[in-house]
Amino acid sequence: MRKSALLLLLILPVMVLSCKWLPNKKKSPTSVPISHWVEVKRLNNDSTIRPFKDTIRVEFQRKNNYVWTKANGIQYKKTYTLVGKELAFGPFSLILVSRKPGKLILREDSIIHYFITDTSKVIKDTTKYKNGHVVETYLPVGSINQMVGHWSIYKRTSPQQGEVDYNKLIKMVDITAGSSDKKLGYIYATLDPPGSPSWAIDTYTSDQILQCSGKDKRNLRVLKCANQELVLEEDGITYYFKAFK
Repeated sequence: MRKSALLLLLILPVMVLSCKWLPNKKKSPTSVPISHWVEVKRLNNDSTIRPFKDTIRVEFQRKNNYVWTKANGIQYKKTYTLVGKELAFGPFSLILVSRKPGKLILREDSIIHYFITDTSKVIKDTTKYKNGHVVETYLPVGSINQMVGHWSIYKRTSPQQGEVDYNKLIKMVDITAGSSDKKLGYIYATLDPPGSPSWAIDTYTSDQILQCSGKDKRNLRVLKCANQELVLEEDGITYYFKAFK
């Protein structure tokens, strides 16, 4: 009995050390947490900026479901697989380069896609009511990146009546958040032909103003960007835009 106890005392430290140096094998994740992303930048492999207009939005949903949408109307809805760093979306695959809070980087062949959290989702505060209806509040539009996309007018309101200046009236807003000419986007008047906007967006201020230059100077106040709707206001005219697919 004493020999067995002594032998155990001699073997035990060796067993502990052996366990200590065994590799700690952690299972690689097979899914991405539920989240919503919007593309804000594209680069080539040599880190040069790659201009784009087909802004990508991707939603990772429950049970590996996803919705992949481009601003040009192309949409994929199915299930994805994540094996190591390879993220397979059915008809195409990308490499998951990095995923951090608020930032996602994906690589597709020679293109690198940069995403940030897509906060353009309506938030309902069910504790506040007005005239018997739930008040809907929206996240502050604190960054130009929240508005990236191609926005087409579907309604406008104005308390003023009179002659309409179609050279001034807005029909479309194209927000890129940064392009080769260092502009944040472009504003099209009703009479502007495709590819010839009358104004460029120079800056987006902390008080939610799009400062534009071009045919003349103009400042557009951003009232809302949520639930696939963008609302701008200028000189009493309120413009309502949709990101049509």
